[in-house]
Amino acid sequence: MMSDKTERRKHRRVEHALSLKLRSESNDDIFSQTKNISCSGANCEVSAELPLMTKLAITLLVPAQSKNKEKCTTKKINCEGVVVRSESCYLPNNNELVEERYSIAIFFTEMSKSDRKCLAAYVDSLIQSPQ
Repeated sequence: MMSDKTERRKHRRVEHALSLKLRSESNDDIFSQTKNISCSGANCEVSAELPLMTKLAITLLVPAQSKNKEKCTTKKINCEGVVVRSESCYLPNNNELVEERYSIAIFFTEMSKSDRKCLAAYVDSLIQSPQ
């Protein structure tokens, strides 16, 4: 008997590229872009192997409207997270060699209420007006 596949995510996720910086205790800064994002986590590709449950300091750069709503600014969101999935993937390099990369899923464990609200509003705006 087949069971229905149900979505276990608490927050809606959208495919979108946001710049981010990751830092673990054992690695230098790793710069990447999200493949998808929600207010509870993100997926991205990195060049360094990060084992499951690796704790990360994360900086996300999120577009936000200024207080007077006349122009768009960038909000820097600093938070903490943990690697909850890590899969090896390979990218072609000059049609000869391959570069090993890792697709990782990050769960945000610590984020201020105001930053989570800002990120949720941005994700909701992307869901309401897909690009």
